[in-house]
Amino acid sequence: MDFSKKSVLVTGGTGTVGKNFVKYLLKNNPKRVVVVSRNELNQVNLRRELVLEMGESILSKVTFAVCDIRNNEIFKRLFEGIDIVVHTAALKHIDVCEVNIQETIEINALGTMNVVNNAVDYGVEKAVLLSTDKVCAPNTVYGASKLMAERIFLDAKKYNKTKFAILRCGNIAGSNGSVIPVFRNLLAKGQKVLPVTTSESCRFWLEVKDVIVSLCFVLENMGGGEVFIPKMPSFKIVDLAKAMSNNDEVEYFGLRKNEKESEGIFNEGRNIFESDTMFVELNEKIDYSKFNPSFKKVENPVYTTKENDKWLSINDLKQRIKNPEA
Repeated sequence: MDFSKKSVLVTGGTGTVGKNFVKYLLKNNPKRVVVVSRNELNQVNLRRELVLEMGESILSKVTFAVCDIRNNEIFKRLFEGIDIVVHTAALKHIDVCEVNIQETIEINALGTMNVVNNAVDYGVEKAVLLSTDKVCAPNTVYGASKLMAERIFLDAKKYNKTKFAILRCGNIAGSNGSVIPVFRNLLAKGQKVLPVTTSESCRFWLEVKDVIVSLCFVLENMGGGEVFIPKMPSFKIVDLAKAMSNNDEVEYFGLRKNEKESEGIFNEGRNIFESDTMFVELNEKIDYSKFNPSFKKVENPVYTTKENDKWLSINDLKQRIKNPEA
């Protein structure tokens, strides 16, 4: 997508996906990028990274805003002149969300409502929500709050001014919510045997660079009201532990409360279409192939981490974790 004449606002702009998308944007000559996050230190660090990687002059295209998306009196002012919004801000750690329910709902759901209302009120062209496979049959506060965020975005299709779409991803390798940094910290402390829930626990694999590519695809192809889902390989967490520790021995401790062995990615009863690299989930019974001929209808769709025809082996994982972003 051509960002050369676009002003883009990124919430969660100093998080794993947010900051990498900001860097991608700035390499593609946008009109302006507004980085929104609550973390002052992360904003300072990102500013330093941008100067080191792109030079001092790049800062003329960036506005850093320390802002809580719940505080709409301040937040809404940042939407003036914005063409595109990418909404990545959220509380994401399942254990944290379980014991901070009100905060989670306020940020993940009500904060998203502020994004939608501001986008409509200020005439934003397109808004994309970064979502998670945890919204499918959710049994955690995090999953339920992100499902609510998705519904808020999809409901906004009734507003004609702005196009709203969702990018729903699996676990993002190396992100703050990923098990990879946990395993790396344990190994750095000298631990030889890594802890794993069960021998069958499996997840989708997606790297940050894949998310950036997918975000650009969504922004280029969205018509409004779609949930885009990239096609992702699966991996067993026990294989990841073995790949990182170079040790066939692991310690099983069992599933935590509300934790699943396998994750799904579709909501039941939805209208599903697919291309070579992407699925689209729709609430409406329409023929999406008429809008985008590269997508074909999927009959009786099943796509979970266990029921997947693409798997990463231990050797595959060893190669992938060499990536510093993983």
